[in-house]
Amino acid sequence: MAGSLLCCWGVNANPTGLSSERPLGKGSVFALVCAAGATILLFYVFAALSIVLLLGLLSCELVFVIAAARFGLGGPMARVMTRHMAALPVFLRSFWIKKGSEFRVALKPDEAPKLFKLLQGLCERAKVALPREVLLEMGVNAWVRLAGYRRGAGKTTLGIGYDLLAGLSETEIEAVLAHEVTHARLVQRGLNKWLRGGLNRAVRLAGGLAGLVEVGRRTRQPSELAAALLKPSDWLARTCAKLVAACSRQDEFAADLGAAELCGADPLRSALMKLEIIGRAAGRLPWRERVAQLQLGEGFGRWLVSELTVGNTTLPVEAKAAPFDKYATHPSLSDRLAALGGKNDEVGPSPSALWLLAEPDRTAEELIAEIQRVIAREEERDTKRLDRWSRKVRSHSRLHPLQLLGVVCVLTGIIGGLVFWLSVEMSGGLLAFMAATIIPGILFYRFGGRRERVALPVPDFSKLKASFQVKNVVDEAKAKEAESALRGRMGTEKRARRQAGLLAEEAYAALGQCDYLRAHVAARLCLQLEKQSVEGMIGLAVAAAALGQTKQFTWALQSLQKRTQITRGSAAWGAAWALLLTGNWSQAEAFLQMARKGRSEEPPLLALQALCQARRGKLQSAISSARQACMPKPANREYSKLLVSLLLDGGFLREAQERLAGLETDTTTDTELMFSLVRLNLMMRNSKVAEEWAERLKGSSTGAQTLVRLGGVYESCRRGEQAAVFYREALAAGHFPEALLGLGRLEAVKQNKENARCHLLAALDVERSHAEGSCGPLTIFQSALEQLLILQEPTASCVAWIGTLNGTGAPVALANKSWMVFAPNREEAEQWLSGVLRAMRPGCPPVLPGTISWRQAPQEQQPFGLARPGVQGVLG
Repeated sequence: MAGSLLCCWGVNANPTGLSSERPLGKGSVFALVCAAGATILLFYVFAALSIVLLLGLLSCELVFVIAAARFGLGGPMARVMTRHMAALPVFLRSFWIKKGSEFRVALKPDEAPKLFKLLQGLCERAKVALPREVLLEMGVNAWVRLAGYRRGAGKTTLGIGYDLLAGLSETEIEAVLAHEVTHARLVQRGLNKWLRGGLNRAVRLAGGLAGLVEVGRRTRQPSELAAALLKPSDWLARTCAKLVAACSRQDEFAADLGAAELCGADPLRSALMKLEIIGRAAGRLPWRERVAQLQLGEGFGRWLVSELTVGNTTLPVEAKAAPFDKYATHPSLSDRLAALGGKNDEVGPSPSALWLLAEPDRTAEELIAEIQRVIAREEERDTKRLDRWSRKVRSHSRLHPLQLLGVVCVLTGIIGGLVFWLSVEMSGGLLAFMAATIIPGILFYRFGGRRERVALPVPDFSKLKASFQVKNVVDEAKAKEAESALRGRMGTEKRARRQAGLLAEEAYAALGQCDYLRAHVAARLCLQLEKQSVEGMIGLAVAAAALGQTKQFTWALQSLQKRTQITRGSAAWGAAWALLLTGNWSQAEAFLQMARKGRSEEPPLLALQALCQARRGKLQSAISSARQACMPKPANREYSKLLVSLLLDGGFLREAQERLAGLETDTTTDTELMFSLVRLNLMMRNSKVAEEWAERLKGSSTGAQTLVRLGGVYESCRRGEQAAVFYREALAAGHFPEALLGLGRLEAVKQNKENARCHLLAALDVERSHAEGSCGPLTIFQSALEQLLILQEPTASCVAWIGTLNGTGAPVALANKSWMVFAPNREEAEQWLSGVLRAMRPGCPPVLPGTISWRQAPQEQQPFGLARPGVQGVLG
C-alpha cells in the first residue's frame, strides 16, 4: 500500500531504477504527511496492544506454572514462559530513546563575529528568530534542531561542520545556512517531532525483535511468539521509514527553493556539487592526522582547507543520476539540481568560509579537545558496562559452603527481624538477634570463600608479548618427555592430593615462564588426580588457549565458573590470560579489571589492559593505562614501546617524540622502535628521515614481512605510491595475501576498480602456500570481501540470499557453511558466490551449482535501503 501511495505522489524511481523525484504540490504533501502520521499512530497502537497481550499471556502462564509445579511439571512451562517474557523488555525499551553523545562545542559571537553577522542577516531576510545556539562539530554537515510545536516558533539550534566551513566559500556557506534557516521557518515542529520519534521507536522495536529471533535461531531455541510479533513490527518500521523519508525529502526541496530565494540558486548549486567531493576528501583524513596537525603547530585551518579543496576546480558540469533510495532523508543530487533549475554557472571567487571564525586554529583545538573528552567519557561508560557484565558472571558462580551459610544467616536476620518487628514490636532482644545473624553472615560471605593454595604468577609484559607473537603447537614428543619428567617427580609422594598440589605448582611455574606445553601437561595430570582442582582448571584454561585446544579451554573455563567465583585473584587473572590468548578482547578486559583488585598498579596487568582497550577501539583509555604502566618509570622498553605505538595511533606526536628520545640507544637494534620512527617522521612530514629509517629496517631485517608492515605504515600515512612499492617488493619475495589486500585498497582509492578487484580476488587464494610470517588468506577473508563490496555501486534492487555449501568441492575451512549474498535475483547470487569460490581455489574444478542449497533470507535480514550487491560474508 505504501509503495502505491508513493508512486501516486511522484516520489518513485523511474523505470531505469534511477532517481527522478520532484517537489510536490501542497495537496500531495499534505496527503503524504497524513499517511506518515497515520502509520506512526498505527505503530503506537500495535505496540500498546502487544504489551497488553504479552502481560495477559504471561499472567496466564504464571498461573499454569504454579499449578503444574504441584505435579512436578513446572520446569517445561517455566522455560516457555521465559522465552515469551524476553519479548516484553524489547517493547518497553523501544519507547525509551536515550540521548546520544554530542561531539560539539558552542560557538560564541565573539569567536565568529562574521559568521553571526551573516546568520543574522539571513534570519532578518527570512523573518525568523536567530538560533539560540550555534554548535560547531567536526564534519561535512549542517543541520537545525527544532524545538517547539508550531511552524517558525520555538527554540532553534544550528549545527555547522568545521570541515564544511573549510571546504566551502563564504558565498556557498551563506546558501547552506539559508537552507537551514528556511527549515526553521517552514517545518511544522510538533509534527516533525512526532514523526521522527515514532520512526525511531519503530526501528528500535523491529531491531530488538530481530535480535531476539536471531538469538533463538542460533541457540536452536526459537521463539514463535517473537517471530510472530516481528513480522508486523518489521513491516511497520519499513513503512514508517519510507513515508517519513519521503516527507523529509519534500522538506529538503522546500528548503532548497527557500535558500535560492534568499541567496540565489547559483551559490546553493555550487555548494551542493562540492559537498560530495569534500565528503570524500574528509573521509580520507584519519583522526590521528588531525590531532597530529594540531601538535605540529603549522596552521590547522590552512592545512584542512588545502586538503579539502583539492579537486574542487574540476567539478562536473552535471551531477550523475543516482539510484532511487526510498529510505533516504535527502533527495539525490541530480534531483535537487533539477528542482533548482537554471544552468550550472560558476560562482565568483570568494574566501574560504573558515575565515568567518575569528581564530580557526584555536577553535579547532577546543573542538578536538571536547571530542576527546566525550570519547573518554564514552569509554568510561563501556568500562561500567563491563563491570555490570562481570557482576552477572559473579552471580552465576558457585559459592563456597561457608559463603552459602553466610547468605542464609543474613537473610534469616533481615527477614526474621522485619517480620517480628512488623507483627509485634521492636525490642533490644530483636536487635541483638539481628546483629548475631547478620554480622557473622557478612563475615562468612566475605572471608568464607575458597582460598588459593598457590597464586598464579604474572609474567613480565615483555615475556607475555613474546609468547603472544609465537605460534604455539602441540609437540607430542616434547609432551611425552614433559609427562615422564613430571611423573618421575611425583613418585616421591604417595598421597594423590599432594601429587595434585605439586602438579598445580608445576603448571603455574611453567606458566610463569610462558611454557604452555609443559603447563598443559602438568594441568592435565593434576585434573586426572583431582577433578575439582581449581588450580588445574586455571592452568588448563590458559595452556589450552595458547595451544589452540578450543574445546579444552571452553571446558576448563566453564568448570572453573561452576567451581568457584571468578571475581579476583588467580581465577580472574587466569580467565583474562586465557581470553587474551583467544582474542576475546572484551571479556579479557572485564576479567583484567577484576584481577587488578588489590594490585591495581601492577605494570603487566596495566599493559595488557591497554592492549585490550586498544583492540576494542578505546584509544583514550588504552593510552591512560599504558601511561600508568610506565609510572614512575617503565620496567623495560616493552612498556615504552607499547605507549609510543598508542600515542602515534592517537596523533600525540610530542609525547611520542619525547618517549622515543629516551630510547635512542635502542633504536638502531630494535625493529619495532624503527617502525615507530618511520611513523613519527611520516606524520611530522619528514619524508627523507622516514625513508632513511625505512632503509635501515630493510637492511636489518631479512624477512619480507617487514616490507608488508612498511607498506601498511606508509598506507596509513596516505603515502600510497610508496606503500604500493613496498607491497610489490614483498610479493616478489613470496605470497602475502595482506599485501594483495593493501594493493587492492590503494587501487580502489584511485578508482581503478578492475585492478583492485584482481588484487582482492588473488588475496583469497587458499590453495597457494603463503610466505613465512604471512597472516594467511582466511585471516583477511572478511576484509577482502568488504573491499570487494566497496567496488560495487549501491542499488535498490538487492535481495538477501543464503547459500549453504554441502562440502563438495568447497575449501575445507568453509565446508558446510552458509553465505549471505545480496543480488537482485538468485541467478546473480549464484554468480557472485561462484566467483568468490573460484578465487579461493583457482586451480580446482568449480563448485557445482547443485552442491549449494539456496533460500531467500528472512525479512528481518533483508537490506534496508540501498545495498551493494555481492558476497556479504559467512554466517555464524
